[in-house]
Amino acid sequence: MNGKLTPRTVVGAIAFLALVFAFGSGAALAHCGTCEAKCECGENCRCAARTEGSARTCKTAACECGETCNCAARKEGAACACKTVEATEATEMSPLVAAAKAKVEAAGFSFLTAQQLDARLKSKTPPVVIDVLSQKSFAASHIKGAINIPMSDIKKTAPTLLPDKNAAIVVYCGSYQCGASLNAAAVLKKLGYTNIHDYKGGLKEWTELGLPLVKPAVKE
Repeated sequence: MNGKLTPRTVVGAIAFLALVFAFGSGAALAHCGTCEAKCECGENCRCAARTEGSARTCKTAACECGETCNCAARKEGAACACKTVEATEATEMSPLVAAAKAKVEAAGFSFLTAQQLDARLKSKTPPVVIDVLSQKSFAASHIKGAINIPMSDIKKTAPTLLPDKNAAIVVYCGSYQCGASLNAAAVLKKLGYTNIHDYKGGLKEWTELGLPLVKPAVKE
């Protein structure tokens, strides 16, 4: 030790000062900064800051449109980082719902929950929702905003009613046990439609959740 500064000691001193600064300023941070992501519906969402152990992280928050989206992982200085947090929906799925989701995605389509469909119907660009059940069923009750194209009529009717092959389309039928919606999605795909989603919960789940329906007026 002769008192002279060497490149090694300079680098070490800089690293030490950076570490001290990071820990010193971390306590003063009110939040982790802002993570922004785009929901499929096009709305922006902000991630709320939360404390997790000794570090601060940003957790995904609900968008104004009702969707949940993840923030992209990125650094926020030395003492703060944003990380992607998966939606809790996947862990809360029942075996029936999980199996239906796997089947839909294996067929190459997007699986929608009731909450996701409800949010999209309320967005500025709602999808075309197709009830593939019978005309009698549709007349008795259907999701508000849906049109009726029975499964047996999809092939001949869709090209006329749905001229835009890139439009977002959601098909649904009776329940998770009903296979008509997935069959309809397959037919639509063969016809050249590119943006198909399947709401597998169907009319049964939608009704049980008290979401908007259209029913015949009750005669007094």
